[in-house]
Amino acid sequence: MVEIPVERKSGGVPWWVWVLLVVVALGLLIWWASDDEVVPVETETAAVVAVPPAGPTAVTDISMLLPQIPADFVGREVQLNGVQVQEVVGDVGFWIGPSAEQRIYAVLTEERTPETAMEGEADVNAGAMADITGTIRTREEVLRGLAVGSTAQDLPSGVDRFIVVSNYQVRNGR
Repeated sequence: MVEIPVERKSGGVPWWVWVLLVVVALGLLIWWASDDEVVPVETETAAVVAVPPAGPTAVTDISMLLPQIPADFVGREVQLNGVQVQEVVGDVGFWIGPSAEQRIYAVLTEERTPETAMEGEADVNAGAMADITGTIRTREEVLRGLAVGSTAQDLPSGVDRFIVVSNYQVRNGR
């Protein structure tokens, strides 16, 4: 007999191709069955509201107090830097502010030193710049706290709220 060489064909498609096709088919089947349609969700936008600190903060801008100190500021601390002294009225008080028309009355709480040219530790003169720390008080509160010998005449008429100065430093004073 004659031998005829017969070439054997390989078994067809390699096994890994079948595995890949099964994995892709399963992935498509899962994707189709899940029905994860992207639906836009409407949400409400909450308004952002600034919440003030628990207690009132110190007033650091004199413009918040002009032209007249608001009634709801009574009891608040004041820390003003570089305010101009507009006019010195007497031993216990002076006007501060950016101009003669826009000003606030400040009252010193120091012991009076009559017969001296200077009250307390600093000489307060018109035109000087001052750093002032104090508390906003009503006329009645100021009158109760005035030094012995002071009277209501030491306070300007028509003004109901004042800065009672607890600490001050005068710059550019004479």
